[in-house]
Amino acid sequence: MGGGIIAFVSNGSWLDGNAQDGFRKTLEKEFSKIYVFNLRGNCRTSGELRKKEAGNVFGLGNRTPIAVTVLVKKNGE
Repeated sequence: MGGGIIAFVSNGSWLDGNAQDGFRKTLEKEFSKIYVFNLRGNCRTSGELRKKEAGNVFGLGNRTPIAVTVLVKKNGE
């Protein structure tokens, strides 16, 4: 089987949502390396969670969390 690289920008809610645990597990099984850049940005939160989201690269310009994901699969894996 050949190797390759896939990169995509998506809604970042799959990073910590309970409903996406199967998706995360499948990525782990299928790819040699996984790089996720969580750019945050969820302006719909409040309290302590909002403090964690503060300082994102988009300021207050977006309302959903954003993630950039790079998946690497080596030949023969």
